[in-house]
Amino acid sequence: MGKAQFARIGTAPHGWAYSPAMSERAANALEPHARDPLGCQVLGMLTLRCALAAAALQDGGAVARWLGEAQALAARVDDDPASAREWFSATNVAIWRLSLAVEQGESGRVVLELASGADPAKLSAAVRRTGLYLDVGRGLARDRRTQGDAASWLYRAESAAPQFVGNYCPGPRGRLVFAV
Repeated sequence: MGKAQFARIGTAPHGWAYSPAMSERAANALEPHARDPLGCQVLGMLTLRCALAAAALQDGGAVARWLGEAQALAARVDDDPASAREWFSATNVAIWRLSLAVEQGESGRVVLELASGADPAKLSAAVRRTGLYLDVGRGLARDRRTQGDAASWLYRAESAAPQFVGNYCPGPRGRLVFAV
């Protein structure tokens, strides 16, 4: 049921209008039953979905609370990609933490610090590495002090999975714009 709710929340007809409540209801319903590693992984992904919904609503306190719950659940499962199947693990929480921070406007050195906690070697899927690299690149591009580093991260994203990175076009003042 938790897996089904995760998919349902991601395709809710009214998007973010219902997502926070749906996510919280699903996580609360599953919590008493999440005793084994698979249950923890499903509950962990639901808590990350709650954090994403909170970020979309610019509720930083709720984002932090849900990420904290996800981190606690991640401590109960193996961080080996073979066992986690990239479904849920400490590595996945680190990647979501970075992505949500970028969505909330973090940039520069904060993004680099968060990126250091996300090990791309533990991601077997190229699309997952690409998403990580794109998020770091986006965050670095926002800060004038780290804009020079952004291009190398965006290049890493393109090298990891060029089919997911495209539409290079000149942006304002000749800067490159990357679209996914």
